[in-house]
Amino acid sequence: MKPIIVYHGSDQSDIIPDGRPLYATPDPRYRYTQARAHVYQAKLSPKSPYITDKVSFVESLRSDPERIRQLKLLGYDTVVYASPKNPTKGASGLGDDSAQYVILSPSVLTQWQAVNKRELSAPTEEAIASDALKGPVYHSTTSFFHGFDFNNEIGAHFGSRRAASERLSTTHQSPDVEVQELSPSPLDNLRARYASGGGEKSPAGMVYGELLKRLRHLKPGVLAKLKSMNEDELLSVMDDYRSKPVLDDHHASLARVKQGVHYNVCCEGEVLFESPSKQDAQWFKEAVQAHFTKKAYIVMENPLHLDDLGSWTPHDILNSLGEQADCWPLLAKASTNAEKFNIVRQAVVEAGYDGISYTNEVEDKGSLSYLAISNDQIIPISPQLPRMKSAPENTLDSPSETMGRRR
Repeated sequence: MKPIIVYHGSDQSDIIPDGRPLYATPDPRYRYTQARAHVYQAKLSPKSPYITDKVSFVESLRSDPERIRQLKLLGYDTVVYASPKNPTKGASGLGDDSAQYVILSPSVLTQWQAVNKRELSAPTEEAIASDALKGPVYHSTTSFFHGFDFNNEIGAHFGSRRAASERLSTTHQSPDVEVQELSPSPLDNLRARYASGGGEKSPAGMVYGELLKRLRHLKPGVLAKLKSMNEDELLSVMDDYRSKPVLDDHHASLARVKQGVHYNVCCEGEVLFESPSKQDAQWFKEAVQAHFTKKAYIVMENPLHLDDLGSWTPHDILNSLGEQADCWPLLAKASTNAEKFNIVRQAVVEAGYDGISYTNEVEDKGSLSYLAISNDQIIPISPQLPRMKSAPENTLDSPSETMGRRR
């Protein structure tokens, strides 16, 4: 999404965004903005927006801290209720339905300042031409992410739902997301018991506690053998081992016991999330699974139409672009893929194009696909989040976090 100017009304002075949910709108005429003693203006640049077409979802967040927590856990930094065609309008795009934004991370706000509300007027229309809005289109992935990384690609591929599905099936099996239950081992519990002073209360027990700190594995019967030793023998064993460092594994054991039973959500061997709550882990698994087919609109007014190049290497794209003689020496000097693709993207832009389109020859053959060359061109359509079976009923309301429809 492209940056946008937004406003926040409050009865409090000297507000600084601090990570608590903060409601804003691009229209300073909004009733609950104008009704406040102070109005603040900022530049909003979402990196991971959760976009909804339901104003009720935005308004419900005031009394649903659990949903706020879930959105943050998934990496969203802003909740957006806006029309894909015009970020200053609500999702309906009609009448006085103004866009609403819930800021979840202060990092998306810059140029924060108090302004005189009497000097503010209607926002400048930022409507996107209908023929420049492509979609909805789809992208398949085997990873959980929000923003696209263009370091090793010319751009992000979007096409028909069938093309995205076929691309996933031909390049990789469906991603495997699982919930793993982890609990302290018997050795972890034993180490923690002795570390807390709950072990054997005898000279043999003291020596045994030192061995637990310094040996990765202890054979069965070690404590019984220590009990059979006399005092001089125990002192000798103690002297031998006290000079050895305490194992990192011992500290890890104590940490695992302190953490107790917990659950990891893993995808392709990577731990994405961990929680002591099995319910939270199961919810996160379902939420991750909903993100593997990414649905979006692409803003692209004048795409360069090419044949399906298949591998889409910097050299192939530059060849297809035509006469760009100045770019070849730069490409030859570039040492990384990121540098090479930056050169080619710049060449595409300088030739008067803002992206690439191609007729797919592999997935959903004959369908039209797009290569977005900037994250600003991608307006994601967020998947509906699974609902927790039970969630705490608290409130997020404060005088500085209140918003309603402009009247």
